[in-house]
Amino acid sequence: MKLIRSAIFFSLLIMLPIAVCSQVFAEIAIGPLTKTVQIAPGDSKTVAYKVANRGDEQVALNITAKTWFTLPGNADIGIDDWLDIGKAKINLAPGAERDLEFKVNVPKQATGELAAMIYFTPERKEEQNIGTSYGVSLYIFIKGTEVIDPAIDAVSIDKNNDKAYLAVTIKNNGNVHFRPKISAVIKVGKDFKEKIDFPFGKPIYGGTKYTFTREILAELSKTGMCTIEVSCNYADSKDTVLNKVVDIDLSEVKDQE
Repeated sequence: MKLIRSAIFFSLLIMLPIAVCSQVFAEIAIGPLTKTVQIAPGDSKTVAYKVANRGDEQVALNITAKTWFTLPGNADIGIDDWLDIGKAKINLAPGAERDLEFKVNVPKQATGELAAMIYFTPERKEEQNIGTSYGVSLYIFIKGTEVIDPAIDAVSIDKNNDKAYLAVTIKNNGNVHFRPKISAVIKVGKDFKEKIDFPFGKPIYGGTKYTFTREILAELSKTGMCTIEVSCNYADSKDTVLNKVVDIDLSEVKDQE
């Protein structure tokens, strides 16, 4: 178990993929799509988002916030206890942009992480039967209380319909989320078979685990020993890399069709 250091916290911030910086939903553009801020217990800070109307008509947006994930230690803390979104409705003229500021007040008893989803919902017109909400995420790391403790929990090869899949389960034993970069090298005996890079971007929240799965394109024999070398970088630094080597008996890998 590791208390989070400032360098690791910075790495956790810059690991956010470029795609989450901003995005256009229909004619509404909102950014950033995700934001992580470090605040000490009892302190306050303002967080900013930008919203723009790219359409040709005025848009009325209703703004709401909901808890996205709650650690057991923060179960008694509701969204209204720490996040003030202020004015719940804004109007945007065609082509208009607006900077929105929300107030974060961290309760003194909070630990680890607080997480919210802030929704922007355009008011429906009379002819519209279906409404849409667009969400941006806000993560607050509680300074001085964060624990980052990732683990490569399990590695396996599964078969389904004669296709082989590599499954890697990452567990978060800490209390702040991270987004792991995972790669694996597959060898049979001393022969290199394939290198697999898993999709990046999935957050693993404190006390949870997630299994990443990718198809193995290389042809594997039905018998013999297969070696899987897994690397997991949880904060995009040379000091935040986990490695695990697992030997798998291919004769014990059964098709799960």
